[in-house]
Amino acid sequence: MKETLYRLLEEKRSELTQMSDAIFDDPEYDGEEYHASALLTDYLERNGFTVERGIAGWPTAFRAVYRKGSGGVRIGLLCEYDALRQLGHGCGHHMQGPCICGAAVALKEADFDKPYEIVVYGTPAEETRGAKITM
Repeated sequence: MKETLYRLLEEKRSELTQMSDAIFDDPEYDGEEYHASALLTDYLERNGFTVERGIAGWPTAFRAVYRKGSGGVRIGLLCEYDALRQLGHGCGHHMQGPCICGAAVALKEADFDKPYEIVVYGTPAEETRGAKITM
Protein backbone atom coordinates (compact mmCIF):
# COMPACT_ATOMS: atom_id res chain seq x y z
CA MET A 1 0.00 0.00 0.00
CA LYS A 2 2.81 2.41 0.88
CA GLU A 3 4.42 2.00 -2.55
CA THR A 4 1.05 2.54 -4.23
CA LEU A 5 0.51 5.78 -2.31
CA TYR A 6 4.04 7.00 -3.10
CA ARG A 7 3.49 6.31 -6.80
CA LEU A 8 0.12 8.08 -6.82
CA LEU A 9 1.60 11.12 -5.07
CA GLU A 10 4.55 11.23 -7.44
CA GLU A 11 2.12 11.31 -10.37
CA LYS A 12 0.52 14.43 -8.82
CA ARG A 13 3.77 16.20 -7.97
CA SER A 14 3.70 18.76 -10.77
CA GLU A 15 0.12 19.91 -10.21
CA LEU A 16 0.53 20.02 -6.43
CA THR A 17 3.76 22.02 -6.77
CA GLN A 18 2.04 24.49 -9.09
CA MET A 19 -0.77 24.96 -6.54
CA SER A 20 1.77 25.44 -3.75
CA ASP A 21 3.68 28.03 -5.78
CA ALA A 22 0.46 29.89 -6.66
CA ILE A 23 -0.57 30.06 -2.98
CA PHE A 24 2.94 31.18 -1.97
CA ASP A 25 2.94 33.95 -4.59
CA ASP A 26 -0.47 35.24 -3.44
CA PRO A 27 -0.42 35.17 0.38
CA GLU A 28 -3.86 35.70 1.91
CA TYR A 29 -4.61 36.41 5.55
CA ASP A 30 -7.06 35.89 8.37
CA GLY A 31 -10.12 34.42 6.66
CA GLU A 32 -9.51 36.11 3.30
CA GLU A 33 -7.91 33.08 1.60
CA TYR A 34 -10.23 33.16 -1.43
CA HIS A 35 -7.64 32.22 -4.06
CA ALA A 36 -6.08 29.42 -2.01
CA SER A 37 -9.46 28.01 -1.00
CA ALA A 38 -10.66 28.02 -4.63
CA LEU A 39 -7.50 26.24 -5.85
CA LEU A 40 -7.83 23.52 -3.24
CA THR A 41 -11.58 22.97 -3.50
CA ASP A 42 -11.53 22.97 -7.30
CA TYR A 43 -8.79 20.32 -7.21
CA LEU A 44 -10.78 18.15 -4.81
CA GLU A 45 -13.96 18.47 -6.90
CA ARG A 46 -12.10 17.56 -10.10
CA ASN A 47 -10.96 14.45 -8.30
CA GLY A 48 -14.39 13.24 -7.18
CA PHE A 49 -14.90 14.90 -3.78
CA THR A 50 -18.14 16.60 -2.79
CA VAL A 51 -17.24 20.06 -1.47
CA GLU A 52 -19.15 22.34 0.90
CA ARG A 53 -17.78 25.89 0.81
CA GLY A 54 -18.22 28.69 3.32
CA ILE A 55 -18.92 26.57 6.38
CA ALA A 56 -19.19 27.58 10.05
CA GLY A 57 -19.42 31.27 9.17
CA TRP A 58 -16.06 31.31 7.37
CA PRO A 59 -16.36 32.13 3.64
CA THR A 60 -13.03 30.44 2.84
CA ALA A 61 -13.55 27.33 5.00
CA PHE A 62 -14.56 24.06 3.40
CA ARG A 63 -15.39 20.43 3.99
CA ALA A 64 -14.71 17.95 1.17
CA VAL A 65 -15.91 14.35 1.32
CA TYR A 66 -15.34 11.20 -0.70
CA ARG A 67 -17.20 8.01 0.23
CA LYS A 68 -16.82 4.46 -0.96
CA GLY A 69 -19.69 2.28 0.20
CA SER A 70 -21.29 2.77 3.59
CA GLY A 71 -19.77 2.37 7.00
CA GLY A 72 -16.10 1.63 7.36
CA VAL A 73 -13.37 3.92 8.57
CA ARG A 74 -13.44 7.71 8.31
CA ILE A 75 -10.13 9.43 7.61
CA GLY A 76 -10.06 13.13 8.48
CA LEU A 77 -7.38 15.48 7.15
CA LEU A 78 -6.85 19.07 8.29
CA CYS A 79 -5.85 21.53 5.58
CA GLU A 80 -4.40 24.99 6.36
CA TYR A 81 -3.59 27.63 3.73
CA ASP A 82 -3.38 31.06 5.38
CA ALA A 83 -0.36 33.37 5.58
CA LEU A 84 1.02 35.81 8.13
CA ARG A 85 0.87 39.56 7.59
CA GLN A 86 4.31 41.11 7.06
CA LEU A 87 5.77 37.62 6.59
CA GLY A 88 3.76 35.64 4.04
CA HIS A 89 3.91 31.86 4.21
CA GLY A 90 6.49 31.50 6.98
CA CYS A 91 4.80 28.38 8.38
CA GLY A 92 4.60 26.45 5.14
CA HIS A 93 0.83 26.51 4.76
CA HIS A 94 1.30 27.16 1.04
CA MET A 95 2.61 23.58 0.93
CA GLN A 96 0.37 22.05 3.57
CA GLY A 97 -2.89 22.73 1.71
CA PRO A 98 -1.82 21.10 -1.58
CA CYS A 99 -0.07 18.24 0.27
CA ILE A 100 -3.18 17.39 2.28
CA CYS A 101 -5.40 17.54 -0.81
CA GLY A 102 -2.92 15.42 -2.75
CA ALA A 103 -2.84 12.86 0.08
CA ALA A 104 -6.65 12.74 0.12
CA VAL A 105 -6.83 12.12 -3.63
CA ALA A 106 -4.07 9.48 -3.44
CA LEU A 107 -5.96 7.67 -0.68
CA LYS A 108 -9.10 7.75 -2.83
CA GLU A 109 -7.25 6.45 -5.88
CA ALA A 110 -5.58 3.67 -3.87
CA ASP A 111 -9.11 2.21 -3.85
CA PHE A 112 -9.20 0.15 -0.68
CA ASP A 113 -11.37 -2.94 -0.95
CA LYS A 114 -13.50 -2.03 2.09
CA PRO A 115 -15.91 0.90 2.63
CA TYR A 116 -14.35 4.17 3.79
CA GLU A 117 -14.82 7.92 3.90
CA ILE A 118 -12.19 10.63 3.44
CA VAL A 119 -12.98 14.09 4.83
CA VAL A 120 -10.77 17.12 4.19
CA TYR A 121 -11.38 20.12 6.46
CA GLY A 122 -10.13 23.40 5.01
CA THR A 123 -9.40 25.73 7.93
CA PRO A 124 -8.65 29.41 7.22
CA ALA A 125 -7.25 31.99 9.64
CA GLU A 126 -5.24 29.33 11.47
CA GLU A 127 -2.50 31.79 12.43
CA THR A 128 -4.89 34.35 13.92
CA ARG A 129 -8.52 33.62 14.83
CA GLY A 130 -8.28 29.83 14.37
CA ALA A 131 -11.30 28.90 12.25
CA LYS A 132 -10.85 25.24 13.15
CA ILE A 133 -12.01 26.06 16.69
CA THR A 134 -15.44 27.21 15.51
CA MET A 135 -15.61 24.60 12.78
